[in-house]
Amino acid sequence: MKGKIKATWNILWLVLLMVILFSYAMFQGGFVSWFLFYSFLPLFLYQLLLSFYPFKKWEITREIPRSVVQAGDEIYVTIHMKRNSVFPLFYCSIKEQLPDSLMIRDVKKEKYRSFSNPERLQGNRTLNRIVFPLFRKKISFTYAIQQVPRGEHQLQAVTLRTGDIFGLIKKQVTIPVENKLVVFPYIHDLKIKDRITSYDQGAVASTVVNQSNTNIATGVREYAPGDRVSWIDWKQTARKQEVMTKEFEQEKSTEMLVVLDACNRTQLNRLAYEASIEISSSILMEFQKKDHQANFLSIGKESHFFSAQYGRSNHSPVNRYFIYAQPSGTQPFSIRLREELKRNRKSEIIFIIVTHLDDFLMQVLLEGKLGRKYLAVIFIQAESLITEEEHRIIQQMKLANIHVQLLSDQHLLESPIEVNFR
Repeated sequence: MKGKIKATWNILWLVLLMVILFSYAMFQGGFVSWFLFYSFLPLFLYQLLLSFYPFKKWEITREIPRSVVQAGDEIYVTIHMKRNSVFPLFYCSIKEQLPDSLMIRDVKKEKYRSFSNPERLQGNRTLNRIVFPLFRKKISFTYAIQQVPRGEHQLQAVTLRTGDIFGLIKKQVTIPVENKLVVFPYIHDLKIKDRITSYDQGAVASTVVNQSNTNIATGVREYAPGDRVSWIDWKQTARKQEVMTKEFEQEKSTEMLVVLDACNRTQLNRLAYEASIEISSSILMEFQKKDHQANFLSIGKESHFFSAQYGRSNHSPVNRYFIYAQPSGTQPFSIRLREELKRNRKSEIIFIIVTHLDDFLMQVLLEGKLGRKYLAVIFIQAESLITEEEHRIIQQMKLANIHVQLLSDQHLLESPIEVNFR
């Protein structure tokens, strides 16, 4: 409303100025007075037409070649503007309405240099671009959004501004243009040291290149192309007068479970939580490369369970979860973990990723370790933010034969990150 009143006042001021010049020319007469009137007349007509120019009829489209990227990547966005008339415009200012979710900068591993002070990554992203349309009907320009954070980001509108060269007439319009950016978490390069597989337990067969274990022979068979020389059974070969190779028991993987602490709390370090998301996704990716079948469980206000059968494509449910995951709930993680471990008795190997340790959580872990082959904890926190109590709990868990690995800012800056599950 205030803008309309100001625009109306500017038009009235132009009309009044034109009336004054015309009156001056009529009463004064002479070359100078009429020269002023006719010199100002084209400008007056232009400004009058500009005030009624249909700015809202512009067609705006936004083109994003890569709308699915990884956190920390750079996204190029092209704005296309189209209008029907060739009415001359001296300038046009374009402002992109960026959402609040893009006000955080993700610089991949380098963000962990600010582990103890995540507020440093907060920023104010703005995009203002000035173009000079003049008589052109189509205008395009490209800009880049750098260091995009994880999540789904909605680009909703573009604001256009224009005016005359004197600044008397100003027009502004916001045109809805909706686009979606999908940003997956950053995947770390991991070096996992593990001894996870077994021979008698589990129902999922290993599908690595060497599917047969070379320690436990169960029989012999005829030689097949691709068999190793070390597999040849020379005694059976000599007896049967043809090459025979040993047949081994097929190696099977024990059912594994990766658990993520997604509970919210007052002193939660958001950068530590972001690291836990990235490490969870990276571990599942690494397990898939090694053909280990691992389920995933996120515990927050609600529990989200994802079976290994879903796979790890971009469209899999677990990958979609990693895009939107945020800490939630008010109940302590240790209480929720105890409930989930009681429900899930099948998982014999469990990896728990946490950003906080306390005595009750240690007690729950000791209870959960009973009857299981292996239980490990990955504790993610900035070195300077780890309390004396947490250091004490780490030592006590190690004495209780619970493997605990600390991933601090120094570890997260390494490439590859070594994760030891032995």
